[in-house]
Amino acid sequence: MAKLNIDLTAFEIRKLLNHRKREEAIELALKALAAGEAKPETQRLVAGLFDAKRGGQPVGLYMWYEIAMENIRLEDEGMSKRKHRVEELARFCGRSGKHVEACLTYYDKGKDESDAI
Repeated sequence: MAKLNIDLTAFEIRKLLNHRKREEAIELALKALAAGEAKPETQRLVAGLFDAKRGGQPVGLYMWYEIAMENIRLEDEGMSKRKHRVEELARFCGRSGKHVEACLTYYDKGKDESDAI
């Protein structure tokens, strides 16, 4: 399998925000910035954390990695049509088909970028 160019710190921050653990997300983000390990995706998330005035934080696609891995499993098991996989994945994560499509597109884009390296 190809190596994916994934910002794990940003992934963890999004996960914390999705679980409504904002303080822990801010603490992790500040540690990454202080250590000089913050990649561009993490830096954008941190900027969004401190720029947001009210309401929910801009956390991105919920469960995108889990959805992509489940999609690969379904494809390996022989479910060939993407439309059917999207319907199944929407039931798996409790989100809309549009959200699942966006997650799969995000994964595919990252995979293509990694393959190009």
